[in-house]
Amino acid sequence: MSLRCPLCAAAAGTLFHAAADRRYLRCATCALVFVPPAQRLSREEERAVYELHDNRIDDPGYRRFLARLADPLLQRLTPQSRGLDFGCGPVPLLAAMLEEHGHRVALHDSFFHPRPQLLEGRYDFITASEVVEHLHAPGRTLDSLWACLRPGGWLAIMTKLVIDADAFAR
Repeated sequence: MSLRCPLCAAAAGTLFHAAADRRYLRCATCALVFVPPAQRLSREEERAVYELHDNRIDDPGYRRFLARLADPLLQRLTPQSRGLDFGCGPVPLLAAMLEEHGHRVALHDSFFHPRPQLLEGRYDFITASEVVEHLHAPGRTLDSLWACLRPGGWLAIMTKLVIDADAFAR
């Protein structure tokens, strides 16, 4: 079986960047940069990396960072909307920020708040902050998140964009 883009399923693209421990490919169709499956971190290694993050609920810098997603979403939500914070991490500050404005937010994170049954619910909004770039099957996962949205719902994604190979290497 040939390697396929995990977002659009096109035939794998070309080498985008080579690091000491892995290669990064770029899809010629959708421009996704991804790691071949054989070079991904194990689940235990991945969790260990997340545990290095210093995200605290009382950190004003972390709050400002998450406001880049929360503020535009809050402008679009109707009062008392119901949402899902997908990939909320160990410190669900984004959910807390949305709840401060009267919204109800369920938490799901495969490492820190594993509640896969929530992926069968229906929501007015779903947030995914700094998580989509870590998905092994982003196309399939995004399809399942879209299916969880009520008509007119919002899927709010925040991730770092790949600008060019030099910036990516740094």
